[in-house]
Amino acid sequence: TGLCYLHLKGHYGNVLTLTQLPDGRLVSGSSDKTICFWNINTGKIEKRLTGHNGPVRIVLALSDGRLVSA
Repeated sequence: TGLCYLHLKGHYGNVLTLTQLPDGRLVSGSSDKTICFWNINTGKIEKRLTGHNGPVRIVLALSDGRLVSA
């Protein structure tokens, strides 16, 4: 339809990567050095991961359910 369905707010920097998990959640990585797990029904952050020393440029979901990020 060309209409915005949901606006996700929560990162403090630019979003550099986005991937969808098999359960439907979205995972984003940002220049703010964090990874966020999003509930796409509510638009709320379910979990925020910290620990990167620089921007998170890629997040991949592995077939065994784990994530890798760089």
